[in-house]
Formats: sequence, structure tokens, C-alpha cells
Amino acid sequence: DNEDDYEPIPRLDTCCCCIQLKLGVLILCVLQMIVAGCFIALIGSFILWGGSLGNELPLVGGAFTLLALLIILILQLAEFGFALYAFSDIRKAMPDGIRYYYMFKLVSLGLSLLVFILTSDWTSYEIFNLFVTTTVSLYFIWCIWSL
Repeated sequence: DNEDDYEPIPRLDTCCCCIQLKLGVLILCVLQMIVAGCFIALIGSFILWGGSLGNELPLVGGAFTLLALLIILILQLAEFGFALYAFSDIRKAMPDGIRYYYMFKLVSLGLSLLVFILTSDWTSYEIFNLFVTTTVSLYFIWCIWSL
């Protein structure tokens, strides 16, 4: 093998061990759009029709602020848009949507971790939720990078 071809992170050949990588990333994009749409509806309705800041918001955690909710809402809107862009470009075999979505996923993961650090009560539930979502995000980023 040539030293120039060495990659420190191996590329995936399949998604979830059994699905062609391109099809798997397309499915993951659709799932990301669905999840983002649900979060947009959930957080948007919570912001619009309220509840006090002491109420629990499902899937976000116990401690949160309006600023954190707005950041998450903006991230989810961007997530939906970038997933749609990537989905469209993957189907057309164009690399731009994939490249931008990969970069967005890295920035989004970093911002999500920052929001968690700033707003978390560090309960076992929140830490478990962070572990699961971070692991899934990293796997998805790896799939996109491999494409």
C-alpha cells in the first residue's frame, strides 16, 4: 500500500453492517429530518404555548433555559435543512450536500455538547441520554465521512 493512501479512520463499506452505505446514509438523512421535525414541533409548541421554565420538556432534560431551547430549535431547523440538502445531493451524486452536512454535523455535535454542559443537572438520565445521542451522532458522522 502507498503511504499517501493511509487513513487513520477506516471508511465504512456498509451502514448498520448490512445496508449499502449510500442507501444507509439516505435512510439516516430521512430519519434525521423526521427527528428534527418532531423536535421543531415539540420545542416550537413549548415556546409558543408555554409552560413555565420549571416544567420538564421530554427528551431535552430537566434543566433548561429559553436560550438553550432557542439554540436547540435553531440547530434542529438547520439539521432539517442540511439533511434535506444532503439527501438531494446524494441522489444526484453531487458531493457538496454531503460535505456541508458532514461539517454541520461536527459543529452541531460540538454545540449540543456545549448546551448540555451549560444546562444539565448531571443526573444519570441526562448523562445516559448524552452518551447515547453522542454515540449515534458520531456513527452517523462516520457514515457520512465514509460516503
